[in-house]
Amino acid sequence: METRIKIHMIGSAHIDPVWLWEKEAGIIEVLSTCRSADQLIKENEKFIFTLSDVWVYEMIEKYDGKLFQSIKKHVMNGRWDIPGGMYVQPDCNLISEVSIKKHLQLTKEYFLEKFNIRVNCGFNVDSFGHSAALPKIFNDMDFNHYVMMRPSYSEMPFKSNLFNWYGNNNNSSLLTWRIPQSYNANNIQALKQNISAALKSVQEGIPHVMCFYGVGNHGGGPTKEMIDWISKYSNNKHYELIYSSPTHFFKSVKHYEKFIPKINGELQRHAIGCYSVNKKIKDNVRLSELLAIQYKKICDNLNYSFNGNLYNHLWKIILFNQFHDILGGTSIKSSCDETIKDLNYVSKSLRDLIYDIIIKYNSSLEKTSNIRILIVNSEIFKTHKYIEHEPWIHTENLGLSKTIKRDFDYEFNGAITDSNGNNLVYQNIASDSLKGKYPIKKKLLIKLKNNTKVDLLILNIKNKKKKRNTDLNVKLNHLSNKNLSFKYIKNKNKLKFNLNNINFIKDLNISLHEDNTDTWSHGIESYNNLILLNNCIWKSFYPYEEGPLRSSLKSSTHLNNSSLDANISLYNKEKFIDFNLLINFSEKNKLMKLNFELPEIDKRIDGLAHDSIKRDLDGYEYPFYYWTKLIFKKSKSHIYGCLFYSDSVHSLSVNNNLLSFTLLRSPIYAHHDPAKIHVKGDKNRINTDQGLQKFDFRIYPLASFNSSINEISDFNNKSFVCDVI
Repeated sequence: METRIKIHMIGSAHIDPVWLWEKEAGIIEVLSTCRSADQLIKENEKFIFTLSDVWVYEMIEKYDGKLFQSIKKHVMNGRWDIPGGMYVQPDCNLISEVSIKKHLQLTKEYFLEKFNIRVNCGFNVDSFGHSAALPKIFNDMDFNHYVMMRPSYSEMPFKSNLFNWYGNNNNSSLLTWRIPQSYNANNIQALKQNISAALKSVQEGIPHVMCFYGVGNHGGGPTKEMIDWISKYSNNKHYELIYSSPTHFFKSVKHYEKFIPKINGELQRHAIGCYSVNKKIKDNVRLSELLAIQYKKICDNLNYSFNGNLYNHLWKIILFNQFHDILGGTSIKSSCDETIKDLNYVSKSLRDLIYDIIIKYNSSLEKTSNIRILIVNSEIFKTHKYIEHEPWIHTENLGLSKTIKRDFDYEFNGAITDSNGNNLVYQNIASDSLKGKYPIKKKLLIKLKNNTKVDLLILNIKNKKKKRNTDLNVKLNHLSNKNLSFKYIKNKNKLKFNLNNINFIKDLNISLHEDNTDTWSHGIESYNNLILLNNCIWKSFYPYEEGPLRSSLKSSTHLNNSSLDANISLYNKEKFIDFNLLINFSEKNKLMKLNFELPEIDKRIDGLAHDSIKRDLDGYEYPFYYWTKLIFKKSKSHIYGCLFYSDSVHSLSVNNNLLSFTLLRSPIYAHHDPAKIHVKGDKNRINTDQGLQKFDFRIYPLASFNSSINEISDFNNKSFVCDVI
C-alpha cells in the first residue's frame, strides 16, 4: 500500500525587527502577531504556532507580561513551538565564532530559564548565506538541527531539501531542512504554491516534508482563513496536511537516516551585494565584537572581575545588530543610522570598561619617576607587534630652553626600554593632529618583543637612542627592504611588487563599474560582467615616511567623482606589505573594485570564522572573512603564493589570475527588485556608502608551498589589540 505523504504545516510569522521600518515598528509588530497567534490557538484546538528568536520573546516579556504567561502555557501544552534559533536571525558569514556561540548560548539559557525547554535547532530562514563553519560550531553548542531557505534550488541546485550538512568537518553535521518555496504565505494562493513546492520536494523513502504558511516579514502570522482552508483540505488520497512544528518534523524523520543524503561545504551565493554595501555598519559590528572579546580576555589576564550585567547588555546590542538585514546593509537609511549610533555606544562603553581596568592596574604598580607606557596584551600568546602611541611629554622634561619650548613640536630622541631593560626600536612618525599655529605633534612607532600579558615601556629622556641600521630604502616611485620591493612604472601605470627580485604582484589597480543591481544584487552571482567605466591612473608615489622601522610611499588620484589616497609601507626586514586606502566615495549606482593581477593561480583557501574553506577560481562573489590564501602554479621562481589579510573589506572574487575585492557599492538604500529607479535627483532616494571610507590590507608573499597562516608573523594583528596608557 502506498504511504501517504505527511505535509507538516508550520504556522509561523517571519518578523524582521528592522528592515523597511525602524525597531520601534518591529516591536509593535511582534506584539500584534503574537497576540493574534495566541487567540488563534484558543479558537482552534489543532493549530500549532512556531516562532524562534530570543529577542522576540524578550520584547513580549518586557511589554506584555500577560501575553508572555499565556505563551508559556501554550508551550507547555505543545501548541506553541520554539525550535530554538538564535538571538535574532543573523548574517552568518561576517561574524566570529565567539558571536555565533553567544547567539546559541543565549538561546539555550533563555528558553531553558523561561520555558523549561532545551532547544537544539538553529532556525535561520532569512539569512542570505551559511558558512561552512556552522555545523562544527553548532555541534559544539549541542545544536543538531537547522532550518534555512537561501540559497534556493536555482542558486545552488541539489535535489534534497532534507540533508545532513557537514560543512567542512566530517565529524560534525546538522540535520538540515531547506524550505523549498517560501517561509511566508500571505494568502491562500501563496499557501497552495507552498504546498505544491513541498510535494515536489518529497524524497524517496521519506514521507515527510515541511510547508510554512502565515503572513511574514512585517509579521502577521497565520490567518483564520488559512487555518480553515487547511482543516477543510487536510485529507487527500496522496497526502495529509497536519498541524505541526519543526520540532515534531525532525523527530518524525530521524527514523529515515539511510535515505538522507550528505551535503558538504558552504551554502552561498544568494544576495551577493549584501557583503559590499553599507561598509561602516560592517566595520562597526566587527569593532564592537572585537572589543567585547578583548574586554573579557583582559579581565581574565589581569585577574579583574568584569561587569557581567553591562557586558551582557552590550553583547545583546551587538548580536541584535548582526541581524541579516542590518549587517547585510539592506535596511532603510534611518535604521542604518540608528545602528551606527547603537554600535558607537557599545564601542565607547567597552573602551571605558577596558581603560578602567588598565588605569586601575597602572595605579597599583610601583611608583616611578620615569615616563612609562603600559601595554596590555589581551591574548594569551606572545607576540611581536608594532604599536603606535602619542605620549604627552611636556617639553620641560626634554631639557629644552624656555625660548624654544613647545608641547606640540617635539621629536623624542631618548631611549625606550621594556620592563627588563631591553632596548626597543622605535621611530618618530606624524600624528593626525594639528593644533592651530603649532606644527604636527609626533607619534612613536614601537616594535614590541615577545609581549605577553603586560609590558612596561620606559621612556628614558636622558639616554639617547642608538642609531639603528635599517634595510629600508625609499625614493620616488620605489620602496624596498632586503626581502621586498615596490616599483611604480608611471608610463605604463603599473604597480609591481617583488619578493627576492621575483614579481609576485604584477599590478594593482582600482576600477569603477556601472552597477544597476538592487541593494542585494538579486539575480546575479558575479560582478565580472558589469560595464567598466574607468580604471584609476595613479600619480607618482612620493616618499611619505622614512625611518629605521617603517618607510612609506603615498599617492593621490581621482576616479570619476571620487578621490583616492593610497599608502604603501614596508618594515625593516619584514616579509609583508601594508597597503592602505582612503576613498572619498561620491558615486551613485556604481561599484568600485580593488584588483590584484597575480601569477597563474592553482589553489585558493579563504578564511571563515575559526575555520577555512577551499573555493574554486570561478569568479563568483563570496563573503570575505579576514583573509584569503592563493597558491600559484609551481614554478622555478620559488614564489608559491600570496596571502591577503584585511579587517575592512568584506567581499571578493577570484578568477584565473585576478583577485578582486569589492570595496564599495552605491545603490539606493533598501532598493529591492523588481522596483525600478525612474526619477533622477529624487531627494528622498539616498545612495549608500557616500563619503570617507578606509581600507587596510596586509599582504604576505609565500615563499614556501606549505606556508600556513599560523607560520606568518603577526598574522593576528587586528584581532590582538594592544591598549596603551
